[in-house]
Amino acid sequence: MKIYKYLLVVVIISLFTPSISNADTANKTTPSPSFDCKKASSKIENIICSDADIASLDKQLADLVSKFHSSLSDNLWKSFLNGQRNWLKLRAEACLLDVKDVTDAKKQKCVKSVYEKRVEGLKQRLENFADNKDVDFDKILDEPRNLSPYMPEDMLSMSSMSYNGEINSDKTILPKTCRELDALSSGLWNYSGGTISGNSLTFAHSTCDFAMMSGQNKKTNSDSQINFRDFKKYSTEFECFNPFPTCDKLPEETVISLAAEDEKGKFRKKRKEQVRVKFILDDDEDFSIDGVIYKIAQMLVGDFTHKGRKEALVKLNIFVLTGTFRNNEVILLYYDETKKIFRPESIDSNNVYKIITHPYR
Repeated sequence: MKIYKYLLVVVIISLFTPSISNADTANKTTPSPSFDCKKASSKIENIICSDADIASLDKQLADLVSKFHSSLSDNLWKSFLNGQRNWLKLRAEACLLDVKDVTDAKKQKCVKSVYEKRVEGLKQRLENFADNKDVDFDKILDEPRNLSPYMPEDMLSMSSMSYNGEINSDKTILPKTCRELDALSSGLWNYSGGTISGNSLTFAHSTCDFAMMSGQNKKTNSDSQINFRDFKKYSTEFECFNPFPTCDKLPEETVISLAAEDEKGKFRKKRKEQVRVKFILDDDEDFSIDGVIYKIAQMLVGDFTHKGRKEALVKLNIFVLTGTFRNNEVILLYYDETKKIFRPESIDSNNVYKIITHPYR
């Protein structure tokens, strides 16, 4: 049985690789990947066999795949296997292995980066496996979704593969799944276009974070009747979100204006509060604080931290009154029964396989 699993892992790792030949194969340390380098025939296999570090990552990946095979249910294993196949196909695309103008050194560095991201992600998922062992993360990663904050035609004009400090305009790719975004962005793919590029990447990654966190929702045991969308009745304290410098300069206690858009679309002051940042959220309105506008983009109610309380996972769109800079933040809200107020918590965005929150200070 153990021999069968090892052979299966080898097949999984080397399946669907692009058949491109010729690569440098020199390294002082003998590489030892999950397959026999004497039989390496594709470009990706030759790159793996040319570098001991990448070969080690390939072996680590094979070991991780084997662990998931023995841990997942049959249905989740099928989903995982499909996701692994999709990732294998994306390696060559992420590193432009079929583009002659990209140097072998650049391709090799890229392949290492793509492998590191995949291994790191699977290790993190395995570490948090007990908390969400029944969640089909691979289905979430491979589901088509809109990852573009602007019109598709505009996004395509900004989508590019960059290498050697230049842009290869012939390679225009628009990620349509979170797996594509994850693999391509760990390689040579990026958006071009300055501030708009940053906005687009932030939007795409926060959309995927929200999707991965949404999958961890469990039925709440709380009997709370609080409606998280009825924000007009509640005020909530929030810490200013980076990277807005004006917020960073606010002292612990300061007077700030609370503004809201009235029926005619004009902003008017509503009141002032002696708090760090305190404002009323409304599902249908934008609110401005210190030149920054906050808008609820997505909301899902449930129990995401598995603490048995009623919570809301909220994706906020944040942008300044002037200019094009935007930011996105996924936060967690819960209702404090003692003080009768909504409490926000920040979410550790470095771990999408388990929702880890921290109170805003």
